[in-house]
Amino acid sequence: MAQFDPKKVLRQVSNDLLRQLFEHYQCPINVPWAELSETDVSVIFTAWQQLEEAPRRNIEIVLHEIGEMAIEDGIRAIVE
Repeated sequence: MAQFDPKKVLRQVSNDLLRQLFEHYQCPINVPWAELSETDVSVIFTAWQQLEEAPRRNIEIVLHEIGEMAIEDGIRAIVE
């Protein structure tokens, strides 16, 4: 199992999908989505960290799952 790095996972996911993720989990964060470059995740990371514990944890679980699927074993599982 790889070390979880939330900033790395955030960089691997498009801003549009991240926006949809936060909306899906009803975690409104104050992020100027249209103004961010695709790999500038510092604003997103900071806004996520400022959420209350329960919604922050919900997003963290999803980010863990994304990170696990992005490594070689996860990609192999998707292919199978």
